Amino acid sequence: MQTRMAGTNYDHFPSTEWTWLATRVMEAPRDASVAAELRARVMARYAEPLRIYAKGSSLGWLDDAEALVNGFFASRLARDEYLVKWFESAMPLRRFLANGMLLYLREERRARMRRERRDGASLDAMHEQGADALAAPDDARAFRELERAWARSVLGEACERARNELVAAGKAYAWAVFERHFLEGVTYEDAARELGLRPESARPAARLAQAKVRDWMRWLLALEGVSEREMDEAIADVQRLVAQ
Repeated sequence: MQTRMAGTNYDHFPSTEWTWLATRVMEAPRDASVAAELRARVMARYAEPLRIYAKGSSLGWLDDAEALVNGFFASRLARDEYLVKWFESAMPLRRFLANGMLLYLREERRARMRRERRDGASLDAMHEQGADALAAPDDARAFRELERAWARSVLGEACERARNELVAAGKAYAWAVFERHFLEGVTYEDAARELGLRPESARPAARLAQAKVRDWMRWLLALEGVSEREMDEAIADVQRLVAQ
């Protein structure tokens, strides 16, 4: 699935999220506070998925997974143009980071074994040329685990934001029905009885919460560069990965 297009025609992005993303990514190389904001968001979303990836990869023996991820963040996210390269690429952010992580691990392996770089190609050149970072079976499995961890993170944040929004609006009951029905398998009728609601109000309440979760998923995915026309497919990917 291609989540962004190279060039300058970005009209297909949701306007609010696109403005936030475009502004931050392009300003980051010139504004340390914006760069720190972007780094913090990427690290918050991807630290755990990348730890899972590093641990399961063919080069996970190099060091503790957390140390490897911290080293990767320090090496790559510290570069002023690193997220600009992602933004200008055609990769979903999770694949871009997984590719970058594996290339970083290969760099660490070469440094440890005191070898010269093979073929004289720089890591950045390999990355820009779309090096196949997922060729090893272990790394392909690790990437699938990364995707599942990422999907759980996206859905978890969407649920948390939806719940907070409903509670703030005085509609905590809608989230309660949603949890009881969709997460715990309780019928609408039983959920309504437990929560002291009219039976006919339970289904609309749960659907309201479900819509809020979907809205927040759209917002979060847009901040990772998913285009509006590909949003439904991206949401379906999250749901599929969480269900695995």
